[in-house]
Amino acid sequence: MPNSGALRGFDAQLVKDSLAPLLYEGPSAMEYMFARLFASNPETRTLFPTSMTALREKAFGALTRTIRSLDNRERCGGILAQLARDHRRYGVTDRHYDLFFAALRDTVEHFL
Repeated sequence: MPNSGALRGFDAQLVKDSLAPLLYEGPSAMEYMFARLFASNPETRTLFPTSMTALREKAFGALTRTIRSLDNRERCGGILAQLARDHRRYGVTDRHYDLFFAALRDTVEHFL
């Protein structure tokens, strides 16, 4: 199984419980996260639409689905694979994922 070593010791419930407060902050958390992303990496702004309202809602929905599926590896993998396919057409690369997750990490730290 690929990357099974990376998952050793992964506690899905701990992650879900830890991120639960963030899910209650929805719109504020997504606004903060994208602001962090764009402030830290202004070149990423061109990957997104001018109006971010709908995109922030979609991003929050995807984040919520992903977090809720963490204890079901197959379902979580399916969600993440679909997100990757959806974003590939926009020129998203591994570097962009790293930047996004750094902004998400900063958001989690800020709201928790």
